[in-house]
Amino acid sequence: MQTNVNYNERELLLLIAGGDEQAFAAVFHHYRNNIYRTAYRLTDSATTAEDVLQEVFLAIWMNRAALPEIGNFPAYLLTIARNQIINSFKKACRQQDAVLALSGMPALNTTDPDQRLQEQEYDKLLQQAVAMLPPRQAEVYRMIKIEGLSRFQAAQQLQVSPETVKTHMELAIKKIRAFCLAHIGLQLLWMVITRLF
Repeated sequence: MQTNVNYNERELLLLIAGGDEQAFAAVFHHYRNNIYRTAYRLTDSATTAEDVLQEVFLAIWMNRAALPEIGNFPAYLLTIARNQIINSFKKACRQQDAVLALSGMPALNTTDPDQRLQEQEYDKLLQQAVAMLPPRQAEVYRMIKIEGLSRFQAAQQLQVSPETVKTHMELAIKKIRAFCLAHIGLQLLWMVITRLF
């Protein structure tokens, strides 16, 4: 990660710990390209890389009070990024199980009966959420999340721009999250947090 002569990281971290948003923006801009490139290289997904970048810096901001205690901030940042990338891989595996469930096939590696029941309840909730989407958002969601198409492939098939597909996908995810949160029981709360968020 690059260093800048005018970039005083220790001072910026102290300011961030006090809630200084400009200092936070400076640190974000200093590291954003490296975090994004690393996430993109490992996941081969621009959307996932963007999500990882946002989650990393959200974690930094949410835990800003601890920043003065950190001796090696680049290593700390890379640890958070690595954990977020691992989480993205786990999420992809869970989504693959959801795809199998939506297609009527049994999910893989589901040996615990309680977990299997929760998986089935979650999959049913996810299917209901997708069914409530406007037709174009549901179509985009299925193309990307179930059929595995890229944003560009979906855009070509739908004869719209990739940005339009991205907008439909973002709206679909927000509506699915809202639906799940509105209809979820406590027993499914952890699963939604780990699978959808």
